[in-house]
Amino acid sequence: MQKGILFVILGLLAFQSVAQTKAAESDSLKSVQVDSIKQHFPNKATMYSAVLPGLGQIYNRQYWKVPFIYGGFVGLAITVERYQKSYNNYRRAYYELNDNNPNTTYYYEVLAEGSTVSESNPSQYNKILVDNINVQSKKRDIFIIGTVGFYLLNMLDANVNAHFIDFDISENLAFNFNYVGTDPFTNTPIMGVSLNYIF
Repeated sequence: MQKGILFVILGLLAFQSVAQTKAAESDSLKSVQVDSIKQHFPNKATMYSAVLPGLGQIYNRQYWKVPFIYGGFVGLAITVERYQKSYNNYRRAYYELNDNNPNTTYYYEVLAEGSTVSESNPSQYNKILVDNINVQSKKRDIFIIGTVGFYLLNMLDANVNAHFIDFDISENLAFNFNYVGTDPFTNTPIMGVSLNYIF
């Protein structure tokens, strides 16, 4: 009888040891699986987009965004260049209008068609040219700031979407609105919110 009890106890101890070993192996396997899955880093995506716009989106496997990013940059660059060219034209016209040199008449080309420039009093057009210089300068500066903002938005987009790639949407996470008890004074049910996480 004692041998039988001793045999049962040794068998239970051996079973417990095997179960603990398997549990440890399972935990280490889960850890390895989590580490192997979690290989996407938001900081890396942000850095890639800072070095070369669109590269962070490629890292996030959102290839469809790259043409929009470069299309936006091309559009902004063309607009900035257009306002810069217009600004330079008005500046040149202003300087040639006021240099007292009859051979420099670029302001004829810049001023609106149909207007006649009085050679005896060309300074009447100074205000028009100065106003246009200021307007073109402001518009150019606004689009330069917009280009910088678009560059930062490209980095932010890469960072935010990199966070969502590893976002856990498994069944281990649950957010429920449940019945949690009864109010002892009014005998009415009490509802509550619970966040459950299964290990």
